[in-house]
Amino acid sequence: MMVSLCSLALGLACNHRDLRPLPPPAEPLAEASKLPAPEPQARALRYTLNPDTGRARGGSTSDDGRPPGDEQSSSWIIEIEAHGTGAELQVWSSRKIAGLSAPEIIDVADASGPLSVSLAERDRRSELTLDRTPSAPLKLRYRLRREPVGAPAPSPSMDVGAVHAAAETSSAESASRPASSADQPLSPELSLAPQHLVADSDALLLVPDRLATVALPIRIEVNATAINPTPSENPSAPPQLLLATTLGLGGLGDAPTLRPDDLRRTTLIAGPLEWARFDGFGGNDRFAFIGPAVFDVRWAAAEIAGLRSAVDLYFGVLSEAPYTTLVSLRHHAPSEPPFTAHLRSQGLLLRGDDRATWGATARMTVGQALVQRWLGGRVRLLERPDQEPGAELLWFSGGVARVIAWKLLYGLGALSDDDYTAEINAWEGLLATSPHRALDRDKLATLADAGGPESQAARALLLARGALYAVDLNARIRARSSGARALGVLVNAVVAEALLENIRDLPRALWTESASAELGEPMEPGFAAAIDRGLRPALAKDALGPCFRPVKATYRRFDLGFRDLTRAGATAPSIADLDPKGPAARAGLRSDDLLRSLTYAPGDPTTEVNLTLDRNGQTIPLRYLPAGPKQRGIAWERIPSVPDELCDP
Repeated sequence: MMVSLCSLALGLACNHRDLRPLPPPAEPLAEASKLPAPEPQARALRYTLNPDTGRARGGSTSDDGRPPGDEQSSSWIIEIEAHGTGAELQVWSSRKIAGLSAPEIIDVADASGPLSVSLAERDRRSELTLDRTPSAPLKLRYRLRREPVGAPAPSPSMDVGAVHAAAETSSAESASRPASSADQPLSPELSLAPQHLVADSDALLLVPDRLATVALPIRIEVNATAINPTPSENPSAPPQLLLATTLGLGGLGDAPTLRPDDLRRTTLIAGPLEWARFDGFGGNDRFAFIGPAVFDVRWAAAEIAGLRSAVDLYFGVLSEAPYTTLVSLRHHAPSEPPFTAHLRSQGLLLRGDDRATWGATARMTVGQALVQRWLGGRVRLLERPDQEPGAELLWFSGGVARVIAWKLLYGLGALSDDDYTAEINAWEGLLATSPHRALDRDKLATLADAGGPESQAARALLLARGALYAVDLNARIRARSSGARALGVLVNAVVAEALLENIRDLPRALWTESASAELGEPMEPGFAAAIDRGLRPALAKDALGPCFRPVKATYRRFDLGFRDLTRAGATAPSIADLDPKGPAARAGLRSDDLLRSLTYAPGDPTTEVNLTLDRNGQTIPLRYLPAGPKQRGIAWERIPSVPDELCDP
């Protein structure tokens, strides 16, 4: 069946004639320099981003005295032109993040001549102070370099322990999907390659502290000549776009003025971008992609637009403000998840492996993040008013949010039956095999918030507990109402309360009280059993509707027997924390061995690990299954005899 991109993007007013590219929301970046200059004391900021190619100008050195080509792939030069009063422009700051150097000042000058500066670090911010009060216009130029960082963030498919379920009623085995990483704490994306800049705006751009909350014209440009994008051979191609932020396409989207503080919650990408724009009754969506892709990014853009509309319709709130999704595709290490999603101001940053296909993993990652704009973003459920929110809230912002995304995607036809069952079987497997399954919620949350090697495993288990609890609650509500009501009545009740009272934090007891009223029985004991103690809910046989059934299964957790710290592009593998009782050690790996090669299928305990190591001058190959001990559990499967039209998510 042929489905148009427009029909997938729910509610978007477009047809096949409308698929012609729309013009960018702002004038082409190359024309930005033609903007009229501000009046002498008018407040305004203009940033120009330049890849630091190290090209010489009239000699063997670059214009700032550096040899040509020095670190040309890992630094950018930022130029600022600022207008305002002298006092307003004297102190500047940016956020300090791992992997990014402090600003290296190249030159600073005002209307009276050069200025000296002092640079300090305070409260994870780089602070720059001018030695005297400047007079506008102030011009400042600095370099940011890529710095070495530690090991890549552990993948849920490793530390969480992806599980494999073998239904006892069938000899066929299929690996379950590891839990999404959309619930992970924000880990800023950072790339300073000449054709691929990705960074959080407040880490990249110095802003004047005394204008932080003042609305003023802010312009961000890219030096198109330095990037030198390859022109399209398609005469009908849309205009070239070199810059986008989560506030919109182009310099800063459609906003005439912004507060510098607004940049603290945005992400910026620059380079030769693919872009798309959808405007219609279902909402207004913007997309920008950077990096090579093995899938059609236009199709992915249409799907995300439709899903974003479906999520907002679920919560009964439609926004006219454009929503921008930025997609950065780069080569990932095997231990990194194929996709991660991070919510930013008015938009979303999706990070992906440039070898990954657009499928269920990507859709669930995006879907969960879009739901988390509401659950965890707009409303949080706290156990007590003075509670400091942490991982103990993941049952709601992670588990319940993921179930909503799972149901919506299946209802939209974006998940197959196998995708649908693989997702719930991943939650079932985590409850059955996690080494932390005996911990109560508080201890599990402490482990998750600690940020150590087991943090992601703890977070994934908290999410899985919340997800299976939500599946059970949804099934109970549907059964009691003969299918007329579902989990959404509880979710929308707490969201409506937060919107009505214009608050974010609500008591968690409101949730169980609403559930008790809905079901006519006390629901606090069930919550405590499933969420606090981690007991598997007794899901009814028809908890997923008439098309699916539970069967007895055997699960095995994915376990390499060590942590893989290998970074993308590394010439040799790097590992840590060899488990002396794990599968790698049992296969013969020693902590003092020198590894030459390492290959495995992330998250799949049925595919062998292949290791090559040096020991005492000898090359030794090792092969083993990355599988933990077998555990009994429940898996879900499609009933072949039930027609598709009866499957009701």
